[in-house]
Amino acid sequence: MISIGYITSRTEPRLDWFFDSLRNQEGIEAVKQIIVVDGLAQEGDGRDESYILKRSSDFEDAAGDLAYISSWIAPKPTVWAGLHRLTKQDWWNASNCRNTWICEATQPWSVGLDDRCVLEPGWLATVLEAVKGNYAVFGSYEKRHGLVVEGGVITDQGKTDAVDHREKYCRERGLVMPFRMPPEWSYGCTFALPTSWALEVNGFDETCDGASAEDSIFGMYLKNCGKALKYDYRMKVIQDRTPGHTGPAMIRRDKGVSPNDKSHAQLAMLRTLKRSKHQWDLNTIRAIRASGEPWPIPTEPTHDWYDGQPLSEMTP
Repeated sequence: MISIGYITSRTEPRLDWFFDSLRNQEGIEAVKQIIVVDGLAQEGDGRDESYILKRSSDFEDAAGDLAYISSWIAPKPTVWAGLHRLTKQDWWNASNCRNTWICEATQPWSVGLDDRCVLEPGWLATVLEAVKGNYAVFGSYEKRHGLVVEGGVITDQGKTDAVDHREKYCRERGLVMPFRMPPEWSYGCTFALPTSWALEVNGFDETCDGASAEDSIFGMYLKNCGKALKYDYRMKVIQDRTPGHTGPAMIRRDKGVSPNDKSHAQLAMLRTLKRSKHQWDLNTIRAIRASGEPWPIPTEPTHDWYDGQPLSEMTP
């Protein structure tokens, strides 16, 4: 009934931590599909759809009896088409990876996770409560450095990097979980929801790219469709950030000199709130994939603007 999307952005995603901690959960029989979307597969370092399977003992040692429900794929570009192309550069983002997984998900419920994570006890039980109650549930990441994990259990917590203050808010006020939440609370969360809901809002907004907040906007789309969103601090994930984030940096370095500077698009989005859902229909892609056809590959990009405005003009 549940499809898990495990999105990687680091060179060592530590699938062994995830698989082992998943095995320790009650109700694991509900997990019917695990899709690992390799966010680094487009960055020209020789990774392809089988790269990690060939080189990483993480997966081979840890998957074991879960291997038959698991697959590894590269994120597919979906924003090449349409009027809202950001730049000519092919650079992945969290929305792109998550939409890839949603297009491949075969189960009625979809659950999203990031890499180098360890599931806290009760994580899956909280998801199954949401399945029974038919609401979207969101839980926090506690980010740390230097985790030591054995058999899916953390033996050394390392150093704290960031603790989710939403959990503290709920605990201090004695809120009964799950708690009805504003959509912006979905930022930086693990989440579970009916796959049909994700398709109803056509997935995550890919025009966000490196400007982030794609998960908050996803929550806003869901709320606007009348979906029930709830936060539950029992749905908790501990994530190790020791290797750092290996995705493309969104830092303003050239102060408006380069017309291809990605930060122009970022500034434009943050200043004017120019955001629109991507041009692909995820249901169409799912139908194409279900028929056995390959992913639709967009044509080579020719535009170098955002929302019809040249990036070179998007200066402070």
